[in-house]
Amino acid sequence: AAPADAAPDANVDGAPDATPCVGDIMGFDLLNMDRCDPSDPITDLILNLDGNYVFSGDNTTLTDPDNNAIPLIVDVVPQVDGDDLLVVTVTNLVVGSDARLRLIGARPIVIISTGDMTIDGRVQATRFGPSAGAGANIDTNCATGAGTDGALQTDNNTNDAGSGGGGAGFGTAGGFGARIVNSNGDNSPGGTEAVLQTLEPLRGGCPGGNGGNTGGGAGGFGGGAFHLAAAGTLTITGALSASGSGGSGVGGIRSGGGGAGSGGAVLIQAGTLVNNGIITTNGGAGGEGSAGATNTDAGDNGSITTNNAANGGSGFSSGGNGGDGATINDGAGDGTEANQSNSFARGSGGGGGGLGVIRIETVN
Repeated sequence: AAPADAAPDANVDGAPDATPCVGDIMGFDLLNMDRCDPSDPITDLILNLDGNYVFSGDNTTLTDPDNNAIPLIVDVVPQVDGDDLLVVTVTNLVVGSDARLRLIGARPIVIISTGDMTIDGRVQATRFGPSAGAGANIDTNCATGAGTDGALQTDNNTNDAGSGGGGAGFGTAGGFGARIVNSNGDNSPGGTEAVLQTLEPLRGGCPGGNGGNTGGGAGGFGGGAFHLAAAGTLTITGALSASGSGGSGVGGIRSGGGGAGSGGAVLIQAGTLVNNGIITTNGGAGGEGSAGATNTDAGDNGSITTNNAANGGSGFSSGGNGGDGATINDGAGDGTEANQSNSFARGSGGGGGGLGVIRIETVN
């Protein structure tokens, strides 16, 4: 038998001289992962250039505004009942006032700092060109949250036109896409409010429905999902955002506007939080329907830096208007029907996107 004062086995979990994991030095339990899932940090991550830093979860690369690659160690961490996370661990994170860290790709992204975080610029999981925010629009999360596509409908004078697409839901429900006037068709339902909003597992927002008829507007993208965890102080003077994007306007005759995407998710854990900035998961706004061949107005994207509602598309045609996006102050707006003539049907507006979810946990 070993003597009573023998040193404990260093490989035994919890032994006094065992090598600590990242989770052991954070001061709190990291949500959605085990304490030893993240790799040890190797350096600070300082993002001070003017422009877009883009972290793509699809190829796990971070590029600076000049498209130069920045080396990172990225862990793929499975979630219980959720999509895999992409986890980056650093010693300290700084996002300068002129910098934007854009998070895109198919999986939610987690950034862990064993020291402090300072966000003077922006961290955003929002649509960027053709790419959705990280972890948005996942089918398994959006079975009931996605907006319903519009349909080709016939009025009582046998004129055809497209209804608007429904807005997406997540933290709150999306607005409906309007039917065409004097038809037997229904409004296009918006996506429903999610039953589970704890962000365990971490997930993004949902897409809006496409507008009805050929050339109907495309539905907007949901906001993505990201988690910032700082063992020390997380200081925000800029913006954190996972707002949804607006539904597209119409490029076809008598077609419905696209429904908007819902806001996504922002999860924060910190020893101390100093927030003099803003955190947003606003919904996008619905696109405008069409009458003739004029291209119509897209709905605005959900605001990143304010809690003002995104404006629904309007004013480019005599089609119906899109619904406004949801904020913490107001729910998602519904699309509107167009004023019809006896001889000509007009497409209706898409619904606004619902609000996303924000969860904040601090030790101090």
